[in-house]
Amino acid sequence: MHDGNYGLYAMFDQMLFLENSKEDPAQQGLGIFAKIAGAPENRNLFSTEIDGGIIYKGAIPGRDYDVVGFATSYLKISDDVARFQRDIRDIAMIPISISDYETVYEWTYRAQITPWLVIQPDVQWVIHPGGSAAKEDAMVFILQTTLRF
Repeated sequence: MHDGNYGLYAMFDQMLFLENSKEDPAQQGLGIFAKIAGAPENRNLFSTEIDGGIIYKGAIPGRDYDVVGFATSYLKISDDVARFQRDIRDIAMIPISISDYETVYEWTYRAQITPWLVIQPDVQWVIHPGGSAAKEDAMVFILQTTLRF
């Protein structure tokens, strides 16, 4: 048992290039983002997270409010969790895979269909789902919609 918990993170989100002036309501251009986070290994499933990606708003002429993006995420399973799993495998003789990390690659396109309707297809490739190499990689297909009224 442990008393308390905490985590630390730092984020960065920056437009690198604007096609037009800052007064352009669509704010078309190229942007990047990144995040790194950490938490104590002795009380958290994940000890380290690193995320990052790139987006372009208005990449297709005439589609000023659409956004295309690519992102990746890496989650490191706590060494304490892996050590516990090894103990279960070695001492209790229970066949169990040892967790190490999960990585996700994501591609998305956010289409502003009307001022009140957004459709966003998203594809994710998940490597080591749940942090386990014993599980097959997964492809995830998502269709998100937003209605404003």
